[in-house]
Amino acid sequence: MLDNPNITLEKMIEVMAFGKDIIVILFVIVIAVLLYIYRYEISLFIKYGFSDSKDTGGITGLIQFMRGGASRRVSELEGRDISDKVDNLLNNFKNPVVDDEESNLLKSVDNLILSKSSKHIPPIFRSLKTIKTSNEIIYHFQNDGGRMHSFKINSIDEINISSEPKNNLELNESGYFKFEFENINVGNEVNFNLLYYDEANKFHEEKYKYSLLKNKLSIVEME
Repeated sequence: MLDNPNITLEKMIEVMAFGKDIIVILFVIVIAVLLYIYRYEISLFIKYGFSDSKDTGGITGLIQFMRGGASRRVSELEGRDISDKVDNLLNNFKNPVVDDEESNLLKSVDNLILSKSSKHIPPIFRSLKTIKTSNEIIYHFQNDGGRMHSFKINSIDEINISSEPKNNLELNESGYFKFEFENINVGNEVNFNLLYYDEANKFHEEKYKYSLLKNKLSIVEME
């Protein structure tokens, strides 16, 4: 049997075929292990490497990458990857996407914080000019304080007091108070109560005093 050359040749072919299969299997295993070990570096190159110039990207860059420039190349690609992630993160902060429920919740929190932290500032009527006659004084002012609306003036000294504007007064808006005191002795000052709602629709009542001697309108007492 061993002297039969045909049988020996068949065995040799079988051994060679088996060895070839073993080599292919080992080669595939080695490639798979290398791909697993360098999966991060390869993913970076696939993501960025093929978009580079001809000298550093594409097939040429891949060959250089495999020849030994891997460490330097990976550092460059890592830098680009981190930079892109930071840019995306900053962009998300600049353009947050929230649904209606989240938006309403944020508004509620903002309003709550504002109501707890903000201090009410009453209207402050800074004098611009004053026109005086025998029976009336027109006090022109600019509002350096808080906004108010739906306000009402109650005279304490039974003096007729009117104003312009009549309903709403904004920050830095100008207007005037007219004090009419015909046949009434007012002395040196005029007192009145100002009832109003602020910009948060909270009701307030302030007492003001106009000094004829100092030509000044100021708050006597606050809430």
